Amino acid sequence: MSPDQIAKALAWHGIIWRPYKLQAYRNEDGRTQPIPQKWWKNFCKNSLQALADDLKAKEITYSTGYRDWQRASLVLLPAGSFVWKDEYESFYERAFGADGSIFTTDLGEAMPEDVQAKYVALNYDPYIPDTEIRHAVVEGFCQPHINTLAPVFATVENDVPPLEHPTKVGWNLNKPIRFPGYRKPLYDYLKKQHTAGKPCPTAREVLDAWKENLPSEVPEVVSDGLKYFDSKGNTKAADLKSIQQAIRVLIQPKAE
Repeated sequence: MSPDQIAKALAWHGIIWRPYKLQAYRNEDGRTQPIPQKWWKNFCKNSLQALADDLKAKEITYSTGYRDWQRASLVLLPAGSFVWKDEYESFYERAFGADGSIFTTDLGEAMPEDVQAKYVALNYDPYIPDTEIRHAVVEGFCQPHINTLAPVFATVENDVPPLEHPTKVGWNLNKPIRFPGYRKPLYDYLKKQHTAGKPCPTAREVLDAWKENLPSEVPEVVSDGLKYFDSKGNTKAADLKSIQQAIRVLIQPKAE
């Protein structure tokens, strides 16, 4: 399913998707919370439609517009949102199975049932060669087995060794697809230091700099961490260890 189809299904949009009442969830403070259908309708679905309209107005060809849509639409889905596997499979079978939508061939003819069954078969291990898209798919979930060249911002519980100047000789900066929480001002600060040819700052140095000039996303800096606004405007806390880890996933050693 494409991002706009997902948003419409979760928004229960129109006569096509309303009967299924597919429900999405999120984890917050150790609890699983439903994401209201109205949120998908008022925000996500409308944002995707606006993106489609914008790209259509600017596209040179359908192919270039579709390429840009693939990359830009995916990141408009909220990181860390999910549906239960059994509920999704039930929904998917009713929507696209033998008694659901009828697909057509390139010639406009109804697709044979056995061909359609193969065409719409769920794939839980898709091949996604684009690194940024691959990480956008799993963003918000802890995926320790995935290469972090394009960072996935998830909670990391493992102990992190003390970070002094991690790459004094040379370091590169990775620009993530999304900037949750305080990551945008952190990325901007690291970029400023990188452009100036300075060593990568430590978490403590970042806090010291922000004490002098608070970013809008960070209402307060304390001795051992900071407070920041999440995507819903709620205040969250991050300690030195969390900031240290965020720095680590934003940088990589410069190739020799």
